[in-house]
Amino acid sequence: MDAQKIAHNTQVLLLVLSLLLFSVGSSFAADYTMTASGAGATEGGQVVFTVGLNQSVQNGDQVHVTWTTSGGTATAGSDFSADSNTLIFTHGEQTKTIHVDTT
Repeated sequence: MDAQKIAHNTQVLLLVLSLLLFSVGSSFAADYTMTASGAGATEGGQVVFTVGLNQSVQNGDQVHVTWTTSGGTATAGSDFSADSNTLIFTHGEQTKTIHVDTT
């Protein structure tokens, strides 16, 4: 296998996770803050994003985070599977993961 083909097969794709909506189903919205992190992936791999809150969700609260994927250096459909959804954090939860397949 030549060097050019090896470089292509191990190319790291940049994938951006857009967090569109952060809402809390209680009167204590100021109690929660959110972070998100992820990493690049080689073609055919999977990018895993971790979305976290500064504390576990309290009894009676729900935290909703609506997300969508968008390409940085990657192209939806040919480099990764475009997707969107809503994470719902309930009592006791503090982190959730989002898995995005690359092609």
